[in-house]
Amino acid sequence: MRDIASAAGLSTGTVYRSFRSKDELLLSIMRTYSGQARSAWTVALESEGSPLEKLDAIMCANIHLMDRFSDEFRIQLAWLRQSPPTTPDLGQWFTWHLRQIRTLLADGAKAGEIQLEGATVDVRARCLYEATVVSPSIVSAGGIRQAQSLGRNTVLRGAFVRS
Repeated sequence: MRDIASAAGLSTGTVYRSFRSKDELLLSIMRTYSGQARSAWTVALESEGSPLEKLDAIMCANIHLMDRFSDEFRIQLAWLRQSPPTTPDLGQWFTWHLRQIRTLLADGAKAGEIQLEGATVDVRARCLYEATVVSPSIVSAGGIRQAQSLGRNTVLRGAFVRS
């Protein structure tokens, strides 16, 4: 907390008056990231388009989030890996994201646009969710356009039904 206060040009007491703990401070920072992610996904999911087009929009949103919030994403991953079970859930939207992916998969299969094979619905949803989260290092190295091209050439080509 001293380092954070110093970097912000504040006294440690001021930071502690605003945030009781490092966990509370971290949650405050991560709420912005989580809120932006949920808003971007909501726009993609509520758009007109096929399930595959919505999946593309989600991947695009994730790429833009990685471009803008790469530090927050890395912090969230590190915190989740190191946190005991009693730590507040920084991945609070993960369950919501999985539900949305499951719905997209089901809608895509119903429309004959996405082919589902093997594994359980939950495993497929988790795998697809992970595939839509493009690494911040890929986004920073190649830029947004190249990251989108990579996603479309790998994730989306693997998801759609070939005639």
